[in-house]
Amino acid sequence: MIYGNLFLDESYLINKKDILYNKEKFDSGEINLCFVIGHSGSGKSTLTYNAAIKNQDTIDTYSLDDIQMVKDHFTMANLKEYGDLIYSYFNGPGKKFYVTYDELVEKKVPGSEYEDVLFPDFVHYAMRFAKMHKDKKFYIEGVWLFHNDEHGKPWFTPEEFKDYAFYIKGTSMIISKIRAAKRDSSDAAKNGKSRVKEFFRQMKNNWKWYFIDEKRIDVFRDYFTKLMKKKG
Repeated sequence: MIYGNLFLDESYLINKKDILYNKEKFDSGEINLCFVIGHSGSGKSTLTYNAAIKNQDTIDTYSLDDIQMVKDHFTMANLKEYGDLIYSYFNGPGKKFYVTYDELVEKKVPGSEYEDVLFPDFVHYAMRFAKMHKDKKFYIEGVWLFHNDEHGKPWFTPEEFKDYAFYIKGTSMIISKIRAAKRDSSDAAKNGKSRVKEFFRQMKNNWKWYFIDEKRIDVFRDYFTKLMKKKG
């Protein structure tokens, strides 16, 4: 069924044009916070990483993947090196979310009390933080920006981002899936696994979420496309 759907809509195969809403204002510094979405493997991280490398003193970039079970991956010293935004959050209002996966399991904390609160809280904190730190620009990227809670309600609406820069990668679903599988199989090979077997395993799995994500991304794509046309 999945493969039938794949060929019913050519948009799954063909790249769309990137949407770069408020790019001019972000480049000039009038706006200092930019959000980036797209499929896993679409090039979100590459876009933000390259920009940060060229402007290390003036641009910080954050992947929302990094804030989940952050204590499993980062000490507070690591977070301080990562950037002032993420450090100040987990050292302040987000301190209760500075936990490991095992700690969540032990305390039996459901996703509705962790993910459904953490991600919106961090993003809204970032909005406030950016307004108070106009001397620096911030990129925040991740699929979590178009995620739904356990009841099917979106964590964020497109309207919440209309006063910021908002980029949407147009890389097609199938190309993104191939790129993500290549990336993840390369990581697996570092741990002694067969890269070829892992690639095909990655390609086989999780198609459901790519189709779901496609629809969710299109909600943002339609909104910002219309908004850019109005602005002329």
